[in-house]
Amino acid sequence: MLGKKMKKIIKKQKQAKKTNRALILKVFFIASLVFYIFQSIFCFAGEGAGTTAFNFLKIGAGARPVGMGEAYSALADDINAIYWNPAGLGEITEREITASYLSYIAGINSGYFGYALPLARGGLGVGVVYLDYGQIQETTLDNPDGVNLGSYRPYDLAVIAAYGCKVAGGLNVGINMKGVHEDIQGYTANAIAFDIGTLYDLPANDLTLSCSVKNLGLQTKAFIKEKHDLPLMFDFGLGYSLLADALKIGLNLYQPQGGNFNFNIGGEYCWKKLVSFRMGYKSIGKDLKTGSDKDNLTGLSVGLGVNMKVYQLDYAFVPFNELGNTHRLSFGLKFGKNNVAFGKEKRRVKKQKINKKKKVVKKQKINKKKKIVKKQKINKKKKVVKKQKINKKKKIVKKQKVGKTKQVKKQEVKNKKLSKKNKNKKEIGIEFYKNGKKYCKQEKYQTAIKEYRIALKRGYKTAKLYAGMGYCYYKLGNKKAAKSLYKRALDLDPDNKRIKKNLKKISKKGKIKNDKKVVDKWRNL
Repeated sequence: MLGKKMKKIIKKQKQAKKTNRALILKVFFIASLVFYIFQSIFCFAGEGAGTTAFNFLKIGAGARPVGMGEAYSALADDINAIYWNPAGLGEITEREITASYLSYIAGINSGYFGYALPLARGGLGVGVVYLDYGQIQETTLDNPDGVNLGSYRPYDLAVIAAYGCKVAGGLNVGINMKGVHEDIQGYTANAIAFDIGTLYDLPANDLTLSCSVKNLGLQTKAFIKEKHDLPLMFDFGLGYSLLADALKIGLNLYQPQGGNFNFNIGGEYCWKKLVSFRMGYKSIGKDLKTGSDKDNLTGLSVGLGVNMKVYQLDYAFVPFNELGNTHRLSFGLKFGKNNVAFGKEKRRVKKQKINKKKKVVKKQKINKKKKIVKKQKINKKKKVVKKQKINKKKKIVKKQKVGKTKQVKKQEVKNKKLSKKNKNKKEIGIEFYKNGKKYCKQEKYQTAIKEYRIALKRGYKTAKLYAGMGYCYYKLGNKKAAKSLYKRALDLDPDNKRIKKNLKKISKKGKIKNDKKVVDKWRNL
């Protein structure tokens, strides 16, 4: 039986692998086809290199993705998905906040803030990108030095709203909308842009694929008259996870409008879920080479991350040859799940399911052993019950046949004698109870307890005796003994209101109060 089941499981696993491979080939073929279609329609239909507007949208946000060489589209499963691939918002399970600062070249500074919220189906995110060019000296043709002309401070701003969700199986779809604004010395320009992304997860192969179109939109307002295209870009990404998601590798293939075909590659290694080491390379870095000694570093990026339960701190360093170096610092916070039924499964859960299938045979063996043990226990219990029933029937039959023997008669006589003795003992016990009551009134509580105990031994067990004994212990400061004795008194006389009141007073917290009224009531018991 086990051998047949094992063969069935192995067949199913082989079939699943074949279907996964076929899906990978199909998705790759469709993605590459769409890539070339967009490339032919959009990327070569522009005005040429350097003619797009709002080029600050090309600058990456977040220290983690940048530290991996911006090869992040297929690995976007956190708050950074708002900017890089909105489809990744379908994977978030906790509310997240991130804030990032960028020290860019030529004195330019930038900031990014994002918030992500998991919903019943998918995830919602909002983000703000701000770029400050610093103070620039105003000049004219007549006054090229800008003497007495002052300065101005241009800036760029983008507000993002994103949504991503699972569609079917491991396929996620997402979209974000950007409201873009630029200001240069009082002249402003506006635009609306969209990012559309997909993310396909193949958990059996630890592989993820992504396709996205970025900055698809138009300029709604020009600085003066002439409007320009947005920096449109089509991106195809591939992500691979190893060592139980401790090592992640990403690859991105893309071509911006009016630019050359480029690729990004990078990786991240997380050590004990505490420290992450990142490194990446951007092929576009070759355009920055000038023949200097710093050419070897162009295109490279390095990053470091520290995870502290709900907090995350990330840093990224990217050199720009003779233009200088850039530094990014990001801070993230996760603060609990949203109180909504998610209906989602993480990649780890999917892996656990696959491992469970492999362990089916082992569980079957364990379950069989458990069933055998249970049956043995049930059979033993049944046998014991049967024996008990049989023994009871035999005893009843013997008693009916034998009847009352001489020993039984002797026992009856002895019982009568014992009952007489017990009556005498009770009478003596009443005398000791009265003596104890007298000593209690004289506040000789220890001697009173001794008299009460003798009365108990003589068989005089009444509610009044236990209550009086409890009162003596209470006065001696032993509240535990007093409580137990008053409870015993209540068991014997449950309708006695005085005993109930006294028990409640003893049960209250605090020091023992020598209240004369309370003492008089207890003495009258």
